[in-house]
Amino acid sequence: MTQETCSAFALAALSGDTTVDRGPADARRRAAAQFGTPQLVEQLAGEGRDHDWDALADRGARILVDTRPIGDDPPPMRADRAAAGVVAGRVAVADDGRRQDLTSTAVYCTLVRTDQGWRVADVAFSDAPGTGGAGSAP
Repeated sequence: MTQETCSAFALAALSGDTTVDRGPADARRRAAAQFGTPQLVEQLAGEGRDHDWDALADRGARILVDTRPIGDDPPPMRADRAAAGVVAGRVAVADDGRRQDLTSTAVYCTLVRTDQGWRVADVAFSDAPGTGGAGSAP
């Protein structure tokens, strides 16, 4: 269940719609509110940088995300704490339908068990190794 929670968080945190969102921080806040602890919501309140955002916004792009588990072994699960990681592939789809692959992102989640199930307590984002966003913006 922890892998699924991390994946769902990553999907929500890295997806976006430049016609609605003011920036990538909007998606991070939504993801933290839905899948995170109250502390994570506070931590990510202003978080969300994406050097492609302005170019994507100029084209009215949506950012679509898919995830796959990271292949390394996370630390062992404890009764109330666990770790999981996913690689999030991102594709920008412009308002005219053009698509562009964006740099994939590795998402590492620290999760805690709560009365509501597993919640993301902390998260780290980094560029996934061996990926890139070659090509022009959509």
